[in-house]
Amino acid sequence: MVNQLFIFSVLLFSVFAAPVIAGKTKIPAIVFYILFGVVLERFVFRLESPGESFSIFSDVGMLYLMFIAGLEIDIFLFKKNVSKSVIFGVLTFIIPQVLGTVIIISIFGYSIDAAILIASFFASHTLLALAIINKFGLENSEPVSVAVGASIVSDIAVLALLVFITDISRGMDIATVYWALLFGSWALLIFAILFFIPKIARRVLHVLSEDGNAQFLFVFATVCLLSWTAHSLRLKPLIGAFFCGLALCRLIPNRSILMNRITFVGNTFFIPFFFISAGMHIHPKSFAEFGDALILGVILTGLTIAAKSLAAYIFGKIYSYSNDAIWMTAGLTSQQAATTIVCAVVGLEMGIIDETVFNAAMILILLSCSIGEIISVHFAGKYARSLSGKPGSTIFFAGKTLVFIPALAGCRNLLDFACHFRYTKRRIIAPLVLADDSRESIANAETILGFCADYANELEESHQPEMRIAHNPVDGILRAAAETRAGMVICPFENYCPTLIDECPPNLVFAKVVGNFSATKRILTVFMPTSEDRSDLATFIVKIKNLSRQAGTEIVFFLSECQKEKIGAEISKRMKDSAGHKIILKENWNMVKREFPDHIRRDDAIIVSMETRQKLFRIPLADKYPIHLAERFKPNSIIAAYPPLSLAGSEDE
Repeated sequence: MVNQLFIFSVLLFSVFAAPVIAGKTKIPAIVFYILFGVVLERFVFRLESPGESFSIFSDVGMLYLMFIAGLEIDIFLFKKNVSKSVIFGVLTFIIPQVLGTVIIISIFGYSIDAAILIASFFASHTLLALAIINKFGLENSEPVSVAVGASIVSDIAVLALLVFITDISRGMDIATVYWALLFGSWALLIFAILFFIPKIARRVLHVLSEDGNAQFLFVFATVCLLSWTAHSLRLKPLIGAFFCGLALCRLIPNRSILMNRITFVGNTFFIPFFFISAGMHIHPKSFAEFGDALILGVILTGLTIAAKSLAAYIFGKIYSYSNDAIWMTAGLTSQQAATTIVCAVVGLEMGIIDETVFNAAMILILLSCSIGEIISVHFAGKYARSLSGKPGSTIFFAGKTLVFIPALAGCRNLLDFACHFRYTKRRIIAPLVLADDSRESIANAETILGFCADYANELEESHQPEMRIAHNPVDGILRAAAETRAGMVICPFENYCPTLIDECPPNLVFAKVVGNFSATKRILTVFMPTSEDRSDLATFIVKIKNLSRQAGTEIVFFLSECQKEKIGAEISKRMKDSAGHKIILKENWNMVKREFPDHIRRDDAIIVSMETRQKLFRIPLADKYPIHLAERFKPNSIIAAYPPLSLAGSEDE
C-alpha cells in the first residue's frame, strides 16, 4: 500500500510537471509524458512489469484516448467535404502504408505482419496542432476541415488493420469465414452504436440537463460498456470507444460543461497515465540497441513526413490548393500520437514487434509531434494571412451578450444557448440579475450571480456578471443594455414585452430553452413578413449555422416566394460550408403560417426571425406568433429573434 501510494504520488507530480514544461518549451506535452515514463521506470520505480501498479488507469486511458479522438470529429465539417475527406483519407493512409511496408520488408527484413503493423504507425494521424491552427481562424477553412474528416477514414482503416494483424499473430485461419465474421462483427457493432446510442443518449442527456456530474458518469459508463462489448465480439475494445465518440459527438457541443468535464478528466488523469505507461515500456538494454531504435525511429519519422507530404501534395494539386495550404495539411497529418501509440503498445504486448521497434515508435512520436507542429503552424500563419487579404473578409466587434437571468431555474440552459448563439466566440457573456432595494432581494441576486459565474467558469467562457437595482424588469434591462453597450440581449420567454421590443436598441432575443439544446434533432427557422429587410440578415443566418454546428443538428428554413430572392440568396451564400440544411418554399406567408406547425416534431427547436422593429412598419399582432407556438408546442425550444433598431448599430459592426 505504501509503495503504491509513493508511485501514485510521483505519477501525479509527473502529470502536473509535463504540461508546465511543455508550455515553456513549446514542445507537445505528450513528448514529456513519454520521457517521464522512461526516466521513472529506469531510475525510480524499477518495476518488473511496467505499469503494473496502475494498469487499470493505463488501459482506461487508451480507451479514453480513442473515445476523445472520435468525440472531437466535427461531423458537419466531414459532411461538408465528405468526398474530399474520403479521397484525402484514402491517400494519407494508402501511400504511407504501402510505401512503409515495402521499405520495411526490403531494407530491414521484417516479416510481413510486423512490417504492416510498423507502417500503420504513420498511416493514421493525430491532429495535435489543430487547436493552435484554429487560433488563426482557420477552423472552417476547407483544407483544415478535409484533414479533420480524413482522420476518420485513416483511423478506421488503421484500427481494422490492427485487428487483422493481431488475429494473424494468434494463428487464426484467414479464410472466407474469418472475413464474414470480422465484417459481420464490425457491421453489427457500428450499427448498434451509431443507431441506438444517440437515441438513448439524447433522452438521457435531456433528462439530466441540470446535472452535469450525472451526464459525465453516463457518458463514461457508456464508453466502458461499449469497449467491453467490442471485446466480446472479438474486436479490440478501443474500436468500441472510438465509435462511441463518433456516436456522441453530435450530442456533446465543444463549448459545453459536459465536454469540459470529459476533456478535463481525460487530459489530466487517464490519458497522461497511458502515455507515461507507454514510456515505461522503453527499455534500452544497451547503447547499441538504443542506437538501432534511434536510427529506425529517425527513418520512420522521415518516411512519415515524406509520405504524408506526398499525399497532401497529390491531393492539393488535384483540388488546386495553394502551397501554404498543402504544407499546412502535410504538417498537420504528419503528427503521430493516439493511434500510433495504441498500435505500438498492442503490437508489443502481442509479440508482433520487439522492444527495438517499440522504442523506434516512441521516437517517431516524439519527433513527428514536434516537427509536424512547427511545419503546420508556420504555414497556417502564412495561409491565414493570404486569406485575410481576400475581399469580403471582415473583423467583427467583440461586444457583450447580455443574458437576463430572473431565477436559478433554467439558467444553465439559457447560458448554454447564449454561448452558442453568437457570431463570434470573442463576445463576452454578461449574466444580468435585477433586484429591488431590499436586502433579501439583493442577497438572492448575488446568489444567482455567483451560480452564473461558477457556471461560466466551468464553460471556460469570458463573462462579466451585471446586477442592477430596478423595480421594473424592463427598465433594468434597458438601462443595463445601454450602460454595457451590449450587442445582443437575451431574455426568457416570460419577459416577452412590447416595450422591450420597441425600445431595446441591440439585437433582442426571447428564448424558451427546454432541456439541453444539444438534444435537439433539427432547427426549424421561419421568417416573418418583412424580416427579409432586417439589417443583420447575414449575421443572423451565420448565428443559426453556428448554433446548429454546436448542437449537431440539421437546419430547415421556411420561406415564402417573396422572400426567396433575398433570404434564399443569403442562405446559399452563408450556408455553403454547412452540410445539413434545406429550404422549404411556400407560395405566401399565410401558407407558411398554416403549414409550418405540421412540420414540427417533438425534438425540434424553433427559431422565428421577427419583423423589422421600426414602429411604422411593425405589425403588433405578429409579436404574438412565437407566443402562440410556445403555448402549442410546450416540449419544444422556441427562439424569437429581433434585429437591432434601425438607428442602433448591429452587434457585428
